[in-house]
Amino acid sequence: MQFFPLPSFPRKRESSANTDYRRWIPAFAGMTGKTGMMMEARMTAEKTSGAYSWHQQQQQHCLSLIQSHRLPHALLLWGIKGLGKYHFAERLSHYLLCEKPDTVAMRACADCISCHWLSAGTHPDYLVIRPEGSASIRVEAIRQIQAFAVQKSHAGQYRIILIEPAEKMNLSAANALLKILEEPFENTLFLLVSHHISAVLPTIKSRCQKLYFQPLDFESFKKIPEYQSYSLAEQESLFLLSQGAPKRFSDEKIILQHKEKFFSIMNALFSKTYTVIDAVSQLQKIEKEADMDFEQLLDWMLIFTHQTIIYTEENTRDLWECNIIPEYSKRGRGAAQPRVRSVYAIHEHARQAATKYPFERRRVYRFYDKLLLMKQHLQDSANINPGIWLEDACLIFNKEVQLS
Repeated sequence: MQFFPLPSFPRKRESSANTDYRRWIPAFAGMTGKTGMMMEARMTAEKTSGAYSWHQQQQQHCLSLIQSHRLPHALLLWGIKGLGKYHFAERLSHYLLCEKPDTVAMRACADCISCHWLSAGTHPDYLVIRPEGSASIRVEAIRQIQAFAVQKSHAGQYRIILIEPAEKMNLSAANALLKILEEPFENTLFLLVSHHISAVLPTIKSRCQKLYFQPLDFESFKKIPEYQSYSLAEQESLFLLSQGAPKRFSDEKIILQHKEKFFSIMNALFSKTYTVIDAVSQLQKIEKEADMDFEQLLDWMLIFTHQTIIYTEENTRDLWECNIIPEYSKRGRGAAQPRVRSVYAIHEHARQAATKYPFERRRVYRFYDKLLLMKQHLQDSANINPGIWLEDACLIFNKEVQLS
């Protein structure tokens, strides 16, 4: 359920120290530059062998393309963050590079020489490019692909380049990749993973076959093994805050602990108990302690504001009071519809803010619109300062919502 539109690899010494090229070509090992470059090579075949239950449709689609020899030279895996797109891309890569793969489960064997190379992070036909932190992917990284792709495959199979997230490429890097995609190399597969497809260059999207990963509904979400140990109320909260993306949070228990803190901060802003500085300080604590990013906090603000709008709108409030809440009480927590349960999980916070701290409805709408614009700008920008953005969000709230 969605409440709002959210539509060691070698490098040259002049490359940015902030970019992490996470796979490298052994033949070029002597060309590795500064020690600041990270060489992460701890991905095992076992880690990428297991499929997530919600990937079955995408898996069958890819197997069909492979078996019919229609696999394109570039796949763009897209959807909101937390759906396991990168995990799927790694599984597909390992499957294609494996010498004895399981063609039914799309799984690498973990025993052949190719799988051992992948386990050690030294496979000569596999290249992963990912930025470190919030840095962008620069053109130097993309130019290295040319040297990688022109080489003959060591195993006589595919040469695979995995780029994640694709929207982090700056304009020069995107244009450099575009030139490569326009004249693809034989038996070379590009896997691009994007959390914000609107920020990917349109000409790049047009040269890739797109594979969409859809958020889960509540019934599918609560059946995932790691969520089955939680109570129904906790499952509802996690579903709502993750927007149906099971891998959105690194630690679900910490998220549940900080959920109430977040809503308390928002209520304190409504009541003027907190100044903007107080709110920013407290929200940054949550961001750090819960290992969240600014986009997740922004999503929580959007959810809270959306529910406040629901309650401040007279017709919608009547709907709540006449239909939703009685149905929730009548059927009981376990029997109510997933949408009813999930929305009700946050409704009480918004109701308290809307009734205890009166404000003009049009101001809440303006604040919500500005949050949406901020989210869009966040998706389109590779380099941001989360602290400044968080302060801006609270200042906008202070200006638009709080009464003078």
